[in-house]
Amino acid sequence: MSDSKPSYKTIANFRSDNAKALRKTNKDFVLLCKELDLFGKELVAVDGTFLKASANKSSIYTENNLKKQLAKIENKIQEYQDRIDVQDKQEGESKHTSSIDDKDLPDKLGKLKVKQKEKLALQEKLKNSEDSQISTVDPDAKLLRKRGQTTAGYNAQAVTDDKHKLIAEEKLTRDSTDSAQLYQRLNETKQVLGVDEITGLADSGYYDSKQLKKCEDNGIITYVPKQKRTNSSGRIVRDNFNYNHDEDCYYCPELKPLLKKGKAR
Repeated sequence: MSDSKPSYKTIANFRSDNAKALRKTNKDFVLLCKELDLFGKELVAVDGTFLKASANKSSIYTENNLKKQLAKIENKIQEYQDRIDVQDKQEGESKHTSSIDDKDLPDKLGKLKVKQKEKLALQEKLKNSEDSQISTVDPDAKLLRKRGQTTAGYNAQAVTDDKHKLIAEEKLTRDSTDSAQLYQRLNETKQVLGVDEITGLADSGYYDSKQLKKCEDNGIITYVPKQKRTNSSGRIVRDNFNYNHDEDCYYCPELKPLLKKGKAR
């Protein structure tokens, strides 16, 4: 059919099965762009986006949700065990008909114990790993959270050159935030382009004083807006006040001084 197209899973499987070849292709493409002088090599912009993995959120476990699930399983096992004990007692006292209300309880209890064993094994594996999460479907996938949204996948970073808007450097990360990515991504781009200095642009999600300092020390000029801290109660937070050393007082956002009323005891 003319409108046939591969499903999401088909594309995901192709990407997973050919990861090495795709990385080599991307590298060769960047080298080709350099040879054809398609990179300006002066101004770049970095940004990140969440990519969904082939795994779903329920297949990724943290220490906290494993504890919660094990607690629920243990409670259910105890509940089934108590019901079986009651049924055994009632059956022993009954002289005529069976009083068992659920003959499948032993089977249900057995399945719960199997599930408990599986969760305990995951808990032990997570404990012995250096990760804070463990995925049973895609080993590299992670639960990422941003702006109230949770995604099972990756945080894909891309650095785009200004001349023809071509991607000069990319990296698939497992970090929910972008703040630790600024220096590494821009420095990698500088190496790829073979330049001593470069100017990088990023949004406020990349603002981190240590990252900015590393960029400054390594020939990377950065323009990153400072993050605005908000307060859900509507109050003005401390960062909105500016301290005046000469007058030894703070000024509010409306440039009015905060006068001292007395000394703290």
